[in-house]
Amino acid sequence: MKKQFLNFLPLFVLIILIIVFFFRLFYPHLSVFVTPDYGESDLLDGHYPLRFLFYSSLKENGIGLWTRLAGNGYPMFAQGEMGSLFLPNLILFKFLPFFWAINLVFILAFFTAGIGTYLFAKENGLKKYPALFSSVIFTFSGFLIAHISHPSVIQSASLLPLELYTVERFLKKLTFKNGLIVSLIISQQMFVGHQEITTYSLITIFLYVFVRSWTNKIPLKTFFNITIGLMLTIACSIFLSAATLLPSYELFDQTQGTGINLGRFPYLLKHLLMFVFPFFLGSPQNGTYPGPIEIEGIFWENTGYVGLLPIILLICSLFFTKQKHVKLFLLLTFSTLILALGRYSPFSFMYTIPPLAYFRVPNRFLMSVDVSLALLSGFMITQLFKKLSLKQDTQMIIICILICLQFVNISYYFLFYHPVGPVSKWMDQPKTVSFLKNESEKHRIYTLDDFEGWNNIFLKEGWKHKDAFIPFMASLPVYSNLLYDIPKSNYNFKFIPVRVRFLHTLIEQNFFDSASNTFSLHALKLFGMNNVKFITAPDNIKINNLTDFTKIQNYVIYKNPYFKNRARFASSYKMFEDIEDIKEYIQTEDYDPEKEELIESSSALRQSNICTACKNVIEWINDKDQKIELKTFSDANQILVLADTYYPGWKAYVDNKETKIFPANIVQRAIIVPKGKHIITFLYDPDSFRWGSIVSLFGYGLVLFLLFKPLFNIFYRLINVIGK
Repeated sequence: MKKQFLNFLPLFVLIILIIVFFFRLFYPHLSVFVTPDYGESDLLDGHYPLRFLFYSSLKENGIGLWTRLAGNGYPMFAQGEMGSLFLPNLILFKFLPFFWAINLVFILAFFTAGIGTYLFAKENGLKKYPALFSSVIFTFSGFLIAHISHPSVIQSASLLPLELYTVERFLKKLTFKNGLIVSLIISQQMFVGHQEITTYSLITIFLYVFVRSWTNKIPLKTFFNITIGLMLTIACSIFLSAATLLPSYELFDQTQGTGINLGRFPYLLKHLLMFVFPFFLGSPQNGTYPGPIEIEGIFWENTGYVGLLPIILLICSLFFTKQKHVKLFLLLTFSTLILALGRYSPFSFMYTIPPLAYFRVPNRFLMSVDVSLALLSGFMITQLFKKLSLKQDTQMIIICILICLQFVNISYYFLFYHPVGPVSKWMDQPKTVSFLKNESEKHRIYTLDDFEGWNNIFLKEGWKHKDAFIPFMASLPVYSNLLYDIPKSNYNFKFIPVRVRFLHTLIEQNFFDSASNTFSLHALKLFGMNNVKFITAPDNIKINNLTDFTKIQNYVIYKNPYFKNRARFASSYKMFEDIEDIKEYIQTEDYDPEKEELIESSSALRQSNICTACKNVIEWINDKDQKIELKTFSDANQILVLADTYYPGWKAYVDNKETKIFPANIVQRAIIVPKGKHIITFLYDPDSFRWGSIVSLFGYGLVLFLLFKPLFNIFYRLINVIGK
């Protein structure tokens, strides 16, 4: 019994430390992290609403493929950061209340990081307690703690040690089974949806294999076989992840994306001092971290602090380089640190090559640096124990003391770094939402967020007075409208389709005259075309040419007089052969978005004898994210325009018979509706997800069958024995 307890002691210690670290989320009342960022809160305005969208979709047996609530409609699943197919997310958000699920996301991510590091350390030959020491170092590393405001980052990063563990097992025994296990773990990381972290993890794995092969003096032929085997496992993981990757590729293709500005969030040599003292340059917690971010970078992206003990052990390791594991993790630490330097790295050319060219924060290689430092620390402790010839009991006592010191060291800086707030207070419905929900007509809003007012607090005081940020929630910034089922026209996405980007740019160019505090007439009409009925603005911005408004809290809700219905029959239209012709026309003075619809069509519309001044009626039957149903009547053939995003995967039906969708007004959808009464259905059923799901389900089924085939054989024999 005592032996079994000692075997599970590292697990118990890890669980207890994690509970202590996250205790504030559950006592004295259910709370959430409310950390502010530049101009907004990535948690409050971004990740919580995205996860709530996923949570709500699961309740209706969906996974959030599409949302009608953001940007006139958007394939939120394809963007990735909801992590809709990641197994822990599916379980947590399906069976638990939302705020319990979101808090357990953090706890489970830290636990996964700890267990993965422990197993990786043990697989490399460390004994139980030095492995636990390594585990505690990475679990409570600055990288993971600083990125608590980015759940998809920590969920993805937490899998890196587990990947390295399975890769190490694969290297020791190049079997089909071990390769499949590696593929399963990598595919789960891909399902988290943060492909930047996945890419950096794969590069780290290849670096680990290369350095390990070099330090172990593995023959070139063997190294070649290992590399081929590893590439095959990654290919298998891509196959398994098709359900996520194919929709994401489709979205990326629609954006016709270009590379990211590598220097946007620089990692400077002076940031290395943050390994010694995390707040050496200042802290966003009290507004002392320097800016602007384009020059100084971002605190949470520059933080790799792992405590003083690992840094002391790193220095000591320079005298133990003959020990192969010390050499291995010392080289891995410095090589990944060089990659984290981004544009200042001698390998900066890598970031001009896809897929690295599409990622903006090379600093996130600090994740790999912290894992390497954690393992290096474990091996250095072991070497020092050997040098001092300490007894086993003495070693255990010293390790326990070191773990306590390590946890106290990290807690001193980071235990209260992220602010928490009661759910009942921070997630209370703003009064602006109550006003907008009273409007029965289908409509969208457009928000002018008070970034300047937010940053006046954030950059000067940090979150010393965290409650000062609560009033900003009334404007429904970024994705926070998803929490309250309020449709919004703003585009706050990483990947914006080309059509949407063009119209969005056009609106911005003709947007707001700050000198006269007026919206341009053209911008208001473009808003109206997109079904925007209300524009919210902070009360310090008075819009002089919008006279119908309501003041609520610190915000003013203006009514757009050029509002057009979301579903409407075209009263006037022009036909164009392609989008380029529309782009040219839409920027001329002849174009009036209030009066005409612009349709991309060839001969189909010209042959349909369309009426524009006929009697018609539209009634809404169903308005779901992936299914829209309308009942229509018209006394002649007409064009129905739906002010929702034109995007691959949408299909339209007239009385259950599929009909062609034409692009309208650059970003919207139009169909021909025949004379008479009809039921119109728009259904989102993307081929990318359907085929991706088939591939993933087949792949997972095959892999699990191959892994558990021996159990199936035993079960089959047992049935035969029982039968006889």
